[in-house]
Amino acid sequence: MKELIQLEKIRSIVDEMAQMDLSDVNRTMDDIARYQPFLISLSMGDRLDLKPEEWNEMVMIYILIWGYFKDNKDLRKKKLSKELFQKKQDKNIKFLQYLSKEDDTNEILKVTHLDLDNMQAKYLFSYISTQFEEKQVLQEMDPQARGICLIGVKSIIEGFEELIEES
Repeated sequence: MKELIQLEKIRSIVDEMAQMDLSDVNRTMDDIARYQPFLISLSMGDRLDLKPEEWNEMVMIYILIWGYFKDNKDLRKKKLSKELFQKKQDKNIKFLQYLSKEDDTNEILKVTHLDLDNMQAKYLFSYISTQFEEKQVLQEMDPQARGICLIGVKSIIEGFEELIEES
């Protein structure tokens, strides 16, 4: 049941985003800047490192993440810090390094599933990961940039989850 609620929430946000015009995007980015300014910093960093069309997709991913979490009052009070983001990012990089040394496909799948099961918003992360496989702009992204972006997305989600758990 919880899974169905998460999936419906994601679908609803995606539907809303499909109707957004530039003023809606700007309003949402203003909202993000007010409540989670570190996401804006990440976005500005992406702007320097990515092609314009890739950056646009990442902005929409940040909007999707914010749309998913914005109703949580704790995230309107507590802000994702650079330190918390880096802590999550370091953990995710170490996890990928571990996986890269593992030869057993079954072990890789098992450990990956365990890692995802620890996420409250696993369906959000799965949806976003799927976008990297389905959207041409994201498919054609430089593999290293793609990996950095996915690790960043997972780190944001996990950081938000930790802020919520602390409350």
